[in-house]
Amino acid sequence: MPEIVETSEGFVDTLFGQGSVSAPGAGATIATLAAPPAGTYNLRITLGQGPAGTIAAADCGNWKITKSGASFIAAGLASNCEIVIDRITLDGATTITVNALVAATAGVVYTASIKATRVQ
Repeated sequence: MPEIVETSEGFVDTLFGQGSVSAPGAGATIATLAAPPAGTYNLRITLGQGPAGTIAAADCGNWKITKSGASFIAAGLASNCEIVIDRITLDGATTITVNALVAATAGVVYTASIKATRVQ
């Protein structure tokens, strides 16, 4: 379940989703941000691998980001990076996920976090 931070005005200001999976299979979900309330958000998505296992060439770029299951950001994202998406409008029913594209190398740990800060 995402961590929720509320402002004194009572609406959700920042939401977090994070996860870690050892050797995820093809399409496996690494992190989920389940249906934040409708509004405009700034997203910060962090991707990483390790420290366990030997990262193979096939693990590099083995990521995709989806909105309710549909590919949102093109595949082949670099590992150990942060993706910044400013001013994305979400409808209150959309789930954001980070997934592995193909099966990972045995023993390699994939980690991801999603931070959504409401701006409007």
